[in-house]
Amino acid sequence: MISTLAVVYAIPPDPLEGEHLNVPIEPVPTEARIVIDVCEGFTLEDLMSISWSVYMEYGYPLHVDITLGDVPELESMLTAEIAYNNFDGKEWDEGLEYTYGGWLKTFELTTGDGFDEIDDGTMFWVTKMGAGNDDAPYGTLAQWKAGEVGVDPKGELLTTKISASTPVLMLEFEIDNWLGEADAYVKDILVNGLTTDLLLEVLPPIVSIMVSPASVDFGKLKYGAEVHKEVTVFNVGDIAVTVKIETTGTFFIANLAVSDPGEIAPNGQSAVDLGLTVPYGAVAGIHEGQLVFTATPVYPG
Repeated sequence: MISTLAVVYAIPPDPLEGEHLNVPIEPVPTEARIVIDVCEGFTLEDLMSISWSVYMEYGYPLHVDITLGDVPELESMLTAEIAYNNFDGKEWDEGLEYTYGGWLKTFELTTGDGFDEIDDGTMFWVTKMGAGNDDAPYGTLAQWKAGEVGVDPKGELLTTKISASTPVLMLEFEIDNWLGEADAYVKDILVNGLTTDLLLEVLPPIVSIMVSPASVDFGKLKYGAEVHKEVTVFNVGDIAVTVKIETTGTFFIANLAVSDPGEIAPNGQSAVDLGLTVPYGAVAGIHEGQLVFTATPVYPG
């Protein structure tokens, strides 16, 4: 099975080689966003990382909303913002010094400060309860995957339905004007680092044969007799086989000639000749033995 968990958003140059997002001061609220749909069956557990490049002219930096399914309405969206997810560990109004007029990655305040990617350690708020401030329930992505509410300042969300198996419906990359007019260019949006996870289970071939009849009675024979009987080997597996036949029983080991069935294709069969001779001086009485059939797969090439 191949599951592609990576999504890339590609856009033409305009004029800073990115999608232009702008929200004016009026009306309030106003938002501008890029929406990415993920593949069917994608869950919160599958989300390993998110990153983007952003060129902020002014305003509050780009954030990401994760829209969830199969959870109550109040838990249907998780939001990660630059608030607290930054090198200084501060809220936006606590004196953050952002670098405008240059390309930055994700939640970087300055290039290379270590906040170039969202991962399991990134803080997410439950959006419907007021994301982006320290009064809303929040926790790391790893905590939400584990079904845990990291911090619940007002006791609004003591438990959560969010877990690793929660479906992810889409990702929204957004600026808004809650804190004033904003203008940004966005490019190189990556989910899971544009990696492709490959999963393959190699199933061994089914090697199976049947032999008919299940027993062979050569009857009552005198000295010097020579008798031929036949058994048929059926290949009921899904790969060609060769078959080794071993004989047990002292009398049969010495006096039974068994033909080689050769290579038998799937759904094929091969007749095996059993030629028995009774030598003069053989011990009189009933003799018993077995034929043991061992199949070995034949791999092409």
